[in-house]
Amino acid sequence: MKVCKYKRVEVWSSIIQSQKLLLANNIFETNIKTNMKKISIVCIVIVLIITSCSSAKLNFRAYPTLKDEINEYNLTGVDTLVDIGCNWGFMTEFIEYKYPSMYFIVEDLPEFTNYVKNKQMVTQSCVSKTLRFMKKKYEFVAGFVDSIPLPSNFYKRVLCRKTVHEFTNVEKMVSELTRILKSDGELIIAEPEPLPGYEYDKYCKRKHLTAEEIIKIFSHLRLIKSSKIPYKEGNITWQMAVLRFTKN
Repeated sequence: MKVCKYKRVEVWSSIIQSQKLLLANNIFETNIKTNMKKISIVCIVIVLIITSCSSAKLNFRAYPTLKDEINEYNLTGVDTLVDIGCNWGFMTEFIEYKYPSMYFIVEDLPEFTNYVKNKQMVTQSCVSKTLRFMKKKYEFVAGFVDSIPLPSNFYKRVLCRKTVHEFTNVEKMVSELTRILKSDGELIIAEPEPLPGYEYDKYCKRKHLTAEEIIKIFSHLRLIKSSKIPYKEGNITWQMAVLRFTKN
């Protein structure tokens, strides 16, 4: 009887030990799964942060002269910048990387031609994809061929990059750019000067402008500074004319 009693105790001990091991194993597996989920979430967050912070940084390596060009804009980082003819927000992304506190109003026609796919693209949709990490730091405004739907005498910094030569009604658009600018504000014009064999824009088929031609177009404004920055696009190195004007 004693032997049977001892055997029963051993059996129960074995069962209890097995249950403890099974429970410990389940707890271990649960902890691993929980930790893996946490690690996955952390990794996703890190990737999103790195992507949002480094997209422009990585692109700066492809366009190294853009830093010099942006420096010529003489921005402060606390103003609102109006980007006229923003296309899909290419330059806005670079400027925002350098001036993360800046707010942007990006303007262009409601649709533009995607020359690679040869079809019309909705500008706001393309801008939203390019500037998706900027969240509430920008506002898109759909403009018109001959007018800018923004208030008069309101903005201190207005940028018009690679756009003036595209105007179909130059006189009207120059008047509109002047209208929205504050009396003490600055209008920044950036245009690639024509090169031999590249006098015309291959997309809009309009002639590129020299710095002298731009100064003449905006002769009613006071020129603050004119500079030229090397700008590489594909295998071609242009001279980007950067001109700053003011009403005063």
